[in-house]
Amino acid sequence: FFVDMSEALVSKGHDVIAVCEARGKARSLLQGPKIYPITVRAHWDPFASVALTKIIQTEKPDLVHAHLARAAKIAGKAANKLGIPSLVKTHNYVDLKYYQNIDCLVPTTLDQEKYLVDSGIPAENISRIPNFTSLSLARSPKRIAPGEDIHLVAIGRLVAKKGFDKLLHALSNLSVSSTENMSENIRAAQTVKLTIVGDGPERENLTALAKTLKIDNRIFFSGWLDNVAGVLDAADIFVLPSTDEPFGIVCLEAMARAIPIVATKTQGPREILDDKTAVLV
Repeated sequence: FFVDMSEALVSKGHDVIAVCEARGKARSLLQGPKIYPITVRAHWDPFASVALTKIIQTEKPDLVHAHLARAAKIAGKAANKLGIPSLVKTHNYVDLKYYQNIDCLVPTTLDQEKYLVDSGIPAENISRIPNFTSLSLARSPKRIAPGEDIHLVAIGRLVAKKGFDKLLHALSNLSVSSTENMSENIRAAQTVKLTIVGDGPERENLTALAKTLKIDNRIFFSGWLDNVAGVLDAADIFVLPSTDEPFGIVCLEAMARAIPIVATKTQGPREILDDKTAVLV
């Protein structure tokens, strides 16, 4: 989102100074804006705070726009010290103790906005702006070809709250030939296969679980892939199995590419999708 937002602002004629963690992928993906890499040595790095203050003093921006807690604390303090307004994209249900110097909080959903209001943030300091995707729109909906294998795709960080373990159990319980509630196209398929795009601390556990469930021959862990549109276009169904999902930009990406969606009834998907646009479980 940080990359897409920076590029979108540049396309609208704004000057963007992108401050990136030196180890992050955003630095290599951003082409247009002026980029300052900052190496964060610890969770609240005092050297990063000093470096950011110097950047703000040099560039004299009209607005400082930060993302999440660490950036909110460091950038908010620097901006407040220099008398520059600050805005933070919250992305989820944040710990507000790190946002004390921020002028405006930007939640993405009605539920996140309610959380901020219920937490005592004045309405005039909140501006809800939904997320967006930069993917181009598909010309026609994806259709499942009769008799062919069904290819599922799931995308995200391999962490517990993304629910990939539940997706593996669901896949292991799925017997296409004996499932009467499915369409004729799906029941005629030979195999249901799954590609999981992403990486994270749960990868080893998920790989072991796939072997235990004896479905490792139907699952492919691809790691991170930059071509999200290509990944979605190659699949038949997109699945979001999260147990906690504040928004889910990947749902917008699947919608943009017109691929059928199965998603859990978590916070973000419930606001983006309904029973006419997805199968919610």
